[in-house]
Amino acid sequence: MTENAIVRSSPTSWSIERVVAEADIADHREALRAHMSPPGLLASPTLPFVLSHPLADQARQHLAPEGAPAPVPVHLSQEIRLQDSLRAGQRIRTGLQLQGARPGAAGVRAALRAFITREDGGPVAESITTILLSGDTTITTAFGELPPVRPPDSTDSGESPTVLGHRFGREWTGRYARASGDDNPIHLDDGAARAAGFDTAIVHGMGLVGVVCEEVIDRFANGDTSRVCGLGARFAAPVPVDEDVDSVLCPDATRRVVRFSCRTSHRTAVKGGWVELAAARDTKGGQR
Repeated sequence: MTENAIVRSSPTSWSIERVVAEADIADHREALRAHMSPPGLLASPTLPFVLSHPLADQARQHLAPEGAPAPVPVHLSQEIRLQDSLRAGQRIRTGLQLQGARPGAAGVRAALRAFITREDGGPVAESITTILLSGDTTITTAFGELPPVRPPDSTDSGESPTVLGHRFGREWTGRYARASGDDNPIHLDDGAARAAGFDTAIVHGMGLVGVVCEEVIDRFANGDTSRVCGLGARFAAPVPVDEDVDSVLCPDATRRVVRFSCRTSHRTAVKGGWVELAAARDTKGGQR
């Protein structure tokens, strides 16, 4: 990506401007769809999370004591609301605010709110990321707020869930790491993962959610990525690399909200997931 330096606009907020390159959109979406049909031209609905990742690193550094390395985060939940699609050649501004933090026995929970706007100031996306800085004891006083993930209202359709099987191997994980810029060694190296408390390298949580989102687009939005207007999930447990994952998709009665969960043979990995779809457009450009 063509980008400027990160700007710190307040003690707890950062921003960056960049031009979205065609390769940024294509590489990320091709990684997500490695075992599906080729992607279209639009960005994955999870790309806003990827674009805010460098700013989230700044927020973690802010939470670390001076001179100490930033603590390794555990992803607890994610919510993304989309007002527009990201396009190649588009100049955007991404801003991120450290919304709040809460110390606890397991470490510090923190909430990060990110915004993406077009060059003219029009909104593209907003996201809230909740993380746990495991074992961190440097923050002893709570501040700000931790907004809860709020799924849209939906009514049970009564139809049988769709169950899809995936396996995220080391080649896929490496490809997603390159495409997303998330090269945290816990996803790529068994030794680093064990040092962080895992048995083996683990799959990127947002890579898993991104794949599920692509499955929803194919099955419930006729392949129209632009219909996704929101998504969210809570991360319950890590997924080891090379382990089978079953994703369960449950559309509501209107087929505009698809709830999902992901499970390995041992445990639930993602729970409370949802993808919200806008109404399909008719051939004259209206909603139907």
